[in-house]
Amino acid sequence: FTDEVYQEVVSYQKLLANQFGEIQVACKQDGAKLTFDGQPFIDKCPGSGKRRVAPGKHEVVASKDGFMTKQMPVIVIGGAQQNVEVELVPLDKAAK
Repeated sequence: FTDEVYQEVVSYQKLLANQFGEIQVACKQDGAKLTFDGQPFIDKCPGSGKRRVAPGKHEVVASKDGFMTKQMPVIVIGGAQQNVEVELVPLDKAAK
């Protein structure tokens, strides 16, 4: 590569870096299932997952039998990573 080509590649890389963001989701509760924008994301917790996504509003939903389903809106910014920790509340505790 020539220096000129290398500089052009670096410029494009910087431009593209802000076109996408990342979401990192972690769940420690055994047996919970997570979706991201309506698609399966983590089939069974405990676990974590990372995905590169378009900037903007997204939604993480966590569910497990005997626990309140939790819907979490997430705003992802281009060039940045958004971290989400999921913890569900048991139904018997939520009713109190």
